[in-house]
Amino acid sequence: MQSIFFHDIMYYKVGVYMQNTFTMITKDGIEKEYEILANFKMESNNKSYLVYTDNTYSDGKLNIYAKFIVPESETLNDVETDEEWELIEKILNKNYIRE
Repeated sequence: MQSIFFHDIMYYKVGVYMQNTFTMITKDGIEKEYEILANFKMESNNKSYLVYTDNTYSDGKLNIYAKFIVPESETLNDVETDEEWELIEKILNKNYIRE
């Protein structure tokens, strides 16, 4: 079974989607490209989420990041609750984890 390592890091500006990738500019002004793994809306809180990776590994585990999207400002914010993380893990396990 493939392992996943979740990160919760601070980025502040989302670039334009290009197929299944997008770019973000870090607080340090560095532009990075990421691959989109999932994009979904949670009905219970009306938030849209973006789950993505930079295709790097830490301790043999794929680095995966998750944020919720703020459409008005085109920013990504930190996932705030255990309920949100549980839903993200459930979606990834159902769609992306293969034994």
